[in-house]
Amino acid sequence: MAFGAFDLTSASSGSRYPASGEVGGARVTLRLMDAGDGDAVLAFARGLPEHDLLFLRRDITEPEQVATWLERIDAGVTASLLLTGEGGAIAGYATVDRNDLPWSQHVAELRVLVAPELRGRGIGRLLTEEAFRIALGMGARVSILDINLERLRQLDLALPGRFSTLYSNQANISDAIASADAVIGSVLIRGARAPHLITRPMLADMPRGSLIVDVAVDQGGCVETTRPTSHEQPTFILDGIVHYGVTNIPGAVPRTASVALANATLRSLLRIAGAGLLPALRADAGLARGLNAYAGAITYPAVARELNLPARSLSELL
Repeated sequence: MAFGAFDLTSASSGSRYPASGEVGGARVTLRLMDAGDGDAVLAFARGLPEHDLLFLRRDITEPEQVATWLERIDAGVTASLLLTGEGGAIAGYATVDRNDLPWSQHVAELRVLVAPELRGRGIGRLLTEEAFRIALGMGARVSILDINLERLRQLDLALPGRFSTLYSNQANISDAIASADAVIGSVLIRGARAPHLITRPMLADMPRGSLIVDVAVDQGGCVETTRPTSHEQPTFILDGIVHYGVTNIPGAVPRTASVALANATLRSLLRIAGAGLLPALRADAGLARGLNAYAGAITYPAVARELNLPARSLSELL
């Protein structure tokens, strides 16, 4: 794999790291994080903008949190790559953190962070793909199912042979879940109820103790046996399968979720506040397409179909 003059294909067969080269004009070295990196990680973290730290599970500006991170690396449940610049200072990192829960140890979280001054040079992409390679090396077997063939082709080209891509149909879903330790359903049909892609009879073929995470639960769920759960009691067991059905997953990190939502909606809210609702809708076709109801009428066809009510044309109302 080469990024500019950074070529990992030259790494020895015994160890892929360290490897050095150039990415986006910067001379860097990619290596595994070890017990001696605690102080350097703290220095890197304390130089980051405050808003970057909002999206991390742990406060890595605190020595105790970095020590815990190093302990997890030593225990083999976490693997971290460091990207260092000239002089050895950390310029970015990628971490694969495996789940501690016994029924979902094949599930891992991947985090990537790059120093602000080096963003936009391809470093994040390099770290992400290398971290994904490590995750697969830790024993994860990954199958991705989608009805978007173009997206599946893009994934195959980006990381050929590293996972299975399958067209999403009942036969492929049944085959994939029969040996899965964890199944994540993330079906979205805008404004409408999610279809049941996994039915109760299909659970009989899954390994006992495996996990289903139904991200679509707040739109009815794409798994027939899912029901809404809470952060206080996130899971239940049915037919020997652990079900996770929290309806507001981002609520686990409320401050981060609030900041992300505000960033995504602020532009539209300011436009509505400044110009008024109707002028804002007339001026912004994208905003207008997001309108679900106005003046007692449903303007989004999918919502109207779900509620068995008539839909009014938005252009007619405006």
